[in-house]
Amino acid sequence: MARYLIVLSALLLGYSQTQAAALFGRPSKIIESNDINSNSARDTYYSSYSSSPSYSSAGGGCGSVPSQVKSAFAEAKKFTQTCSYARLSPGKMIAINDYSGDGKPTMYIFDQEGNCVKGFPISWGVGADRSGRLEACSTENSRKTPPGFHLTAVHNGARYNSSNSLGMAGLSGQDSLGQRGVVIHGTSPAGTSNTWGCTGVNYEDLSTVMKTLGIGSLVYNYFGGARASKCSDNSGMERPASCEPEAAAVAAARANGVSSSKYGGNSKYSTKSATGGSTKGSSTKKQGAK
Repeated sequence: MARYLIVLSALLLGYSQTQAAALFGRPSKIIESNDINSNSARDTYYSSYSSSPSYSSAGGGCGSVPSQVKSAFAEAKKFTQTCSYARLSPGKMIAINDYSGDGKPTMYIFDQEGNCVKGFPISWGVGADRSGRLEACSTENSRKTPPGFHLTAVHNGARYNSSNSLGMAGLSGQDSLGQRGVVIHGTSPAGTSNTWGCTGVNYEDLSTVMKTLGIGSLVYNYFGGARASKCSDNSGMERPASCEPEAAAVAAARANGVSSSKYGGNSKYSTKSATGGSTKGSSTKKQGAK
């Protein structure tokens, strides 16, 4: 009884539920907003969230940037120096979508000098292994999030277009935009598996993300090197990353004046998708919110 009174007093004095529970001598369970849809793998995944960076539910500051994100930024920075289509014009950003499992899935937006300017909770596609680690895959119809480097690009589909999304054009052999229609779009809530491979941000964050990144920023879907089981196309997972842009990435790079005009994109991709007009790139039957 005395311990219950201590906990009650702690709550009245402004302690958090977690702190009050600690006074009682047992850990508290932090309930995630999507627990009603959770499974054992996802519950295991969320158990690592105690070390996640701090940010508001509507996005905001970066908090303490995790070490794996710093390493991913260094890798992305190097890629901008080795792949001509990943070179960034002044003012363009580098976004690290951290799906590694070492904290909440989060988009960290950096300037080119390595200063983290904004952080946002993000959603992902289907798939997690038995340990709860998210699975990446570039295979069409996999509905998993494609790994690796992408360039933000124009997308004019039936459901998602330049007013409500940013295209994610693959730079390392992924046919992310031209074939799958993978984009950054609004969702509710962010932080759950509720897309078919796209990166979802809270609706209230979307305009800020689109304005901050614009066309021609680098986005790295970082999974920490884990490969998905039964994935026939692991494009984007190779290290060092290859420089094989799809046509939409070529168009975005050219629009920013940072690439050679001699290369038309990986031969797998239609040149029409460079303008966002490809019928593949305009398809919405595979991607978007569930």
